[in-house]
Amino acid sequence: FLGQRSRISNRAASDSFADLFTVSADGCLIQGIEVFQGAGATTLSAAQSAVKVTGQRNHFVNCQFSGMGDLAGTLDFAGSNSLTVTGSENTFDDCYIGLDTVVLGANANSQILCASQATRNILRRCQIATYTNHATNNNFLRAPTGSLDRWLMFDDCLFINPIDAASTNLTQAMIVASDAGGSVLLAGPRTGFVGATDWNSTDSGNVRAING
Repeated sequence: FLGQRSRISNRAASDSFADLFTVSADGCLIQGIEVFQGAGATTLSAAQSAVKVTGQRNHFVNCQFSGMGDLAGTLDFAGSNSLTVTGSENTFDDCYIGLDTVVLGANANSQILCASQATRNILRRCQIATYTNHATNNNFLRAPTGSLDRWLMFDDCLFINPIDAASTNLTQAMIVASDAGGSVLLAGPRTGFVGATDWNSTDSGNVRAING
């Protein structure tokens, strides 16, 4: 589940990629790999994604997607993330998304970012992790204006910010715009968070719990 050695990773400081691994194909099964965005350049001028999914109906099983993993903090750039989703109807099962070994700072970023009307994507039994020293700028999910369509579902997912290990408590787990264009659905009996005060403190109204 964590730290699989079958992985894609950039190691040298000169190996800087805006999107380390892009899945633009449709209908693929990707299973049992880790993608780790671990090295950073000191001259970054754009946000970085470990994994970007632009294709449709892909199935990811038992994968780890970890971005912003440079100990020097050079990947903590505004807009950076571990997973960007712009495609539709993709499924993520039993995946680990994020990282809790590098402390994120004051730049506004997230572990998951939706964009371009991502439609009917579902994450099941996944763990989304972060570690931060800032209460408002680092979040598990960001869904800005026009980033969703229909819904994005988290089913039996755990959002973990280890506040008992010195991480800063988040004001809100997710930043979802009221005009995002769709709902974020929280489903299943185990979906919950540690290390945040509220799911979405701006109360946009489109983060909705199912089954309590």
